[in-house]
Amino acid sequence: MNQENNSAFISDEINIKKLVLLLYSYKTVFIISLIFSLVFTYSYLENKPKEYLASVAIQKPDIFENHFIINKYNFFSNQVANGAGYNSLLPINNTSFFSMFLLNFQNQEAIFETISHLKLVDKANYNSELLYNKALRNAANKIKIEYKKHTPFEEKLWDLGKLPTKYVLSAVNEDAILAVNILQKVVDTINKKVKEKLILDLENVDKFLTFLNIQSIKNLEEEINTIKFMETYELNLKAEELKLKFIKLPTEELNKIKNEIIYLKKELNIAEELGILYPQEFENDNFAFLAAENIGSYKYHYYDGKIALDIRLKELNEIISSDDSLNLFLKRNHLNEYLELDELTELIESDEAFQEYIEKITFSKSLKLEEARKGELLNILDNFKKQVANSEINFVNFNKAAIEVTSTSINLSIALLIASIFSVIVSLTYIFVRRIALV
Repeated sequence: MNQENNSAFISDEINIKKLVLLLYSYKTVFIISLIFSLVFTYSYLENKPKEYLASVAIQKPDIFENHFIINKYNFFSNQVANGAGYNSLLPINNTSFFSMFLLNFQNQEAIFETISHLKLVDKANYNSELLYNKALRNAANKIKIEYKKHTPFEEKLWDLGKLPTKYVLSAVNEDAILAVNILQKVVDTINKKVKEKLILDLENVDKFLTFLNIQSIKNLEEEINTIKFMETYELNLKAEELKLKFIKLPTEELNKIKNEIIYLKKELNIAEELGILYPQEFENDNFAFLAAENIGSYKYHYYDGKIALDIRLKELNEIISSDDSLNLFLKRNHLNEYLELDELTELIESDEAFQEYIEKITFSKSLKLEEARKGELLNILDNFKKQVANSEINFVNFNKAAIEVTSTSINLSIALLIASIFSVIVSLTYIFVRRIALV
């Protein structure tokens, strides 16, 4: 063997031309190894199970989807916020729905339920729990959510915020139909779980609002009872005060009248001595006034005249002439207070009158109490829970008809490339070994 032929192996630099000529000189070995490689690769590909990739783009629901559910839920969210003083139940929208969907996918509980439901992994085929769990994990790893690749134009729109972030949900399986069913089952399972979470939130809202309603009823009843108690106490107190006043009133009024009679008699004597018969007008006065109407406001009542003073004295003497006339005078001068006492007495002694009185002053509270007892808000919430439970809510924009299925098997061109590389390696190894043996 000459140095030139060995240079293809010994040299640090690869001479492609020499390498090709060398392989050509051993073309029989190369062809045999190529044929062997092709047969082996073909056999492997034929016996290797094919896998199919089912994929579909997903994103948050359209803006007009779930409109009724969202508005109603947020209404009760505000009710909780008003009752608690802070928003312990966050409002929802289609973006939060989609986030809940992605979080449920991320914890993989729905994925393992899908694997179990569709019997993708049979525990009986594994000798240990470790191997079974590994198989479950491998099956779960074949179900993915990834960002959807954008075209350059879509990328520009996304940068401007005019294109929503899209994701791709995919599953790999040896059965193309089963791969599609995996996607559908995963979506259905997560939708079910998110709906259950929504219903659970509404159950908690129901408990909280029921608690508030019970407290409201209790508070209103206590307020009304307190008003009843305080009104009963105040009515009785006022009635007792008036009764006490009316007991003292005849003596007090009689003394006042007697004092006034003594005073007016003195004024009358002065008027007679001065010869004043009629009321006198004074400077800066626009009209004459009688002493009987102005006791204490003007100290010289003899200026009212003898006639007026006589009339007033006769009136006062008539008032104190008998008990009846005195009582009539008292009732005339204190009519409002007597009427008030009559009303108070009726309210105290008549349950019907007292109840009517209480209903008037507690009307607004009684109305609120009646509404609380009816529990209209709770009834609306109960109906809403039923609507949520019976409604098909889309927490993700998923279109089964848009699912694409492609084969993940190695194509023929890759198989030929593998066979060619293998043939070259085998041929060169054979040539190298043979030449070394001949040295």
